[in-house]
Amino acid sequence: MSIFTDMSNREQNIWAELGINLAVSSYYFINVYSVPGGIGINSPEMGRIIGTVIIYSIIGSIVLFGAINWKRGEEPEDERDYRFKARANAISHWTLVACVIALIGFILYNGSDFSYRPFGVIKFTPLLNANVLLFSLLFSSTLGALMQLIHYRRGF
Repeated sequence: MSIFTDMSNREQNIWAELGINLAVSSYYFINVYSVPGGIGINSPEMGRIIGTVIIYSIIGSIVLFGAINWKRGEEPEDERDYRFKARANAISHWTLVACVIALIGFILYNGSDFSYRPFGVIKFTPLLNANVLLFSLLFSSTLGALMQLIHYRRGF
């Protein structure tokens, strides 16, 4: 437990955000890939998975952030915190922009032919597009939290 007492409140919050991102995205994508009919098929099972993920992420966030901030409270931010957050947000932002541009380019290149099977594996449907966008959001958010942790650990 000495690892958590050596960290600042802000670092603990970032670790909690990173843990929630990884846990929720792992749960979501493992369950989505096990849906009968594939990842791109609309089904009531997809709605159940999405609802469960939303509930788990809300409850997990309340419990984790509440446990972290219960005793210490929130620390005021200084200019170093603002700089670290700005750098991490910039990296996260440009990662998301690159992923969205790549998806738009893929859609424009293939037109609206949703019968296209990249690499002959799965059918590229609008629901699959939404899952790719969700993965891009989770990836950029996780990368932003990871970059913020790296900046805090390096100290500059």
